[in-house]
Amino acid sequence: MPRPDISLSKELPTADFVRDYVDIPLCENGCSHCVRYGKYWTCPPFGFSRLEFWTRYSAVLLYGKKVFVSESLRREPLPDTVLYDEWERLLAPSKKRLMAELYAMEQSTPGSLALSCGGCGLCASCTRPQGEPCRNSDRMRWSVEALGANVEKCVSELLGEKLLWAEGGKLPEYFVLMGALLIP
Repeated sequence: MPRPDISLSKELPTADFVRDYVDIPLCENGCSHCVRYGKYWTCPPFGFSRLEFWTRYSAVLLYGKKVFVSESLRREPLPDTVLYDEWERLLAPSKKRLMAELYAMEQSTPGSLALSCGGCGLCASCTRPQGEPCRNSDRMRWSVEALGANVEKCVSELLGEKLLWAEGGKLPEYFVLMGALLIP
């Protein structure tokens, strides 16, 4: 029987969050090496200041899930392509639940905005490369890292967990997904 996900959360003033956890040059450098860079509406570069974006809100509620990987999936090393597919398959249901919870929080908190965990998966292909508007602009959300937050530092210092990564073709004991709710 798989272990259930564990919910993680921490709220702090946006000014403190930006001062201690937003590092736009660091995150921009990481994003710029990704194959998704500039190809998805949720990925940089953006036509707005990320630093100014954060200041529209008074508080940040980090909200995450610790998703456990069964021992049977961690036993044997997997080729990189299979490993990535397995990782995506494993995390998809937890990410969907996390986003549903964040959308519900957003609906119950007027003026708030949910931020996703990782890339957008709403459409099979994004319209950004064609210069067309987002098909799901009402549900599209930027990720915490795309807006410049250092997720590893947030998870470690604020949520009390360590990010683990696949090593030697093996999945880790758990993954941590982290989104957020920006509160006016």
